[in-house]
Amino acid sequence: MAKKAHGILSVDSLGGLKAKKGVLVAISGGLDSVVLAHWLHAAGITIELAHVNYGLRGKESDLDEQLVRDLSQALGVPVWVLDARNVQKPSGSIQPWARKLRYEWFITCCTSRTMDTVVTAHHADDQLETMLLNLLRGGELAGLSGMQSSRVLDVNVSLVRPLLGVTKSRLKRYAVQHGLKWREDASNSNKRYLRNGIRAELEALDEQTYASFLEAGQQLSRHISDVRTAILRTLQQATDGRIELSLTEWEDIPDVFQGLVLLDIMGYLDPHAPRRASSIHRLKRLLHGPVGKRAQLGRIHVWKERSGLVFVTDALASTKQLSTKPMAAGEVFWELQADLKSDAEMPFTFEKRRVEEVSVLSNSSDQAALDLGKITFPLRIRRWRPGDAFRPLGVDGSQKVKKFLTQRKMASHQRGDVMVMESNDTIVWVVGHQIDHRFRVTDGTREVLFITWHSNSVE
Repeated sequence: MAKKAHGILSVDSLGGLKAKKGVLVAISGGLDSVVLAHWLHAAGITIELAHVNYGLRGKESDLDEQLVRDLSQALGVPVWVLDARNVQKPSGSIQPWARKLRYEWFITCCTSRTMDTVVTAHHADDQLETMLLNLLRGGELAGLSGMQSSRVLDVNVSLVRPLLGVTKSRLKRYAVQHGLKWREDASNSNKRYLRNGIRAELEALDEQTYASFLEAGQQLSRHISDVRTAILRTLQQATDGRIELSLTEWEDIPDVFQGLVLLDIMGYLDPHAPRRASSIHRLKRLLHGPVGKRAQLGRIHVWKERSGLVFVTDALASTKQLSTKPMAAGEVFWELQADLKSDAEMPFTFEKRRVEEVSVLSNSSDQAALDLGKITFPLRIRRWRPGDAFRPLGVDGSQKVKKFLTQRKMASHQRGDVMVMESNDTIVWVVGHQIDHRFRVTDGTREVLFITWHSNSVE
């Protein structure tokens, strides 16, 4: 493949574009996206086009669509058009609605066509505008990093912006050189949109001043992006769907980078999470708030623990419960009779053993050895409730289950699913943690009730 494509970019500068299943070009009909489609095609990359006709500008929107269709025919590539002219528009700001609609459309196109990459035509001038816009909105240092060259858009679909290092003037020279046609969107000059106001101020600068300003912005963005890349590498080492940010780690992060870390944690767990300045401030308040306080940002659930913050995704936060029906604290999940015949759905096995068959008399986390002679059936297994108490193995006197779990530094959001096993209203085992001292195996024990909890069967 040639290193250069008509003098605009080198193929090496694709900014992370490593599509294996084809590239979907998001195309509006404007200069930037028309050039991107033409350049990628000329570079020998297999592309398809995706366009949304919002119907917001009447006949002008239809002419945009026609230009896109003409381009697809000229290039000999497929085009996918979403007709949103009759879709109900929001009463408030139209831009978030339009953005959500088009990205959902791009994902649909990729999924149906088994493509794995969407490319957009955001360029260097857009990047500078975005940085200034974020700065005005209070986006801290995170906002000054601007748009990333690539990010996850959806499962198995990436979003890539290969033109972030290219100025609009270069794009225009390319279009003129190759006789490309494009359409101008009149709304781009409407100053009631803050971005357009910033654009107008920048365009009022003389060419040399603007070029210096643009270069400074690109350098700043690159430096901050390097930091974000390092953060991402760290996040990729975390357990899927769960990230813990300790207070110690937080204190080691320079103030200027803290917003970056919080936004990138969110972006890593949920690409669609609201990554805004308000999200940073909310998480900072949570971090310094009381233990147990929680928040939800998009599909991310965040809890404050004594050690710091725990971030989990919807999938992990709403994992399958221990019963097929919702259970309140204290309600019984299962009962075991003296015949030790357990329910097929019960994640436990029960065996009678002779003392000499039990090599380890104290329980491991998922096993318990109890004096069968002290057990009164039925055994009941339920979720623990406030007020529950038992006598931990080797301890004099009883202890509240809540205090026991707290001393073991168990996260508050995990405590709710802890089960207890009780005999005649007395707890014999805090499942997965500790048996009651009174039911331990002693020299006087004749038979042992050996219990194994198959914890992996509860997801």
